[in-house]
Amino acid sequence: KDIVITDEQVDEYVTKLIDEAKKAYKENVSSYERDSEYQKVWLPEGSRNIKYICIKLNPSDSAELSAARNESGADIDSINKQRDEKLEEIKSKAEAALKKATEGTDFDAVIKEYSSDYSETTEGDTTLIINGTTAMYDVLYDELYKLEKPGDISGLIPTDRGYYILQYTSDAVITDKDIAEYKTEAKKTLAHNEPEQTANTTSEQWRDTVR
Repeated sequence: KDIVITDEQVDEYVTKLIDEAKKAYKENVSSYERDSEYQKVWLPEGSRNIKYICIKLNPSDSAELSAARNESGADIDSINKQRDEKLEEIKSKAEAALKKATEGTDFDAVIKEYSSDYSETTEGDTTLIINGTTAMYDVLYDELYKLEKPGDISGLIPTDRGYYILQYTSDAVITDKDIAEYKTEAKKTLAHNEPEQTANTTSEQWRDTVR
């Protein structure tokens, strides 16, 4: 009950977490991406926030394409041709969505009207894309980084899941305000955890004296 977490302890905790985040990113981007705490204190330069529209293929078609690509000796050109044939079934809808998005209609409104991934619970949200990510289709990553400035919108991007339209909304950065807010929450977490850790340490010390 007498334990007090100082600002110095919090600063040390956050500094250590930032160092861990940088090391994890350098060694393995996927490992860095899996830890959401890392992304609250440090983001690699060039990371971006996006919004997207996805006009999906029938799930069975997507599964068929995925299975074909995973076969040994898969004929990629043939599979791409098969994908493009399937995409023709949804192309008119995708083109209508792109037309609205690029002619001034609010992008969120186009998402709501056309995107297969639209959800009321995530309406208006952006998606963080880590520079160097391995967690998205290569073609989506490549097309995203062709967009030059926030607000730019891609063309139709064909994938095995369907057509995508990307909007580069902003650069993803951690601000001083973000760090200050994180430190406030970290102090609460440390204060909550410290009594249990202290009790465990004390118990171990006591056991050592009686063994």
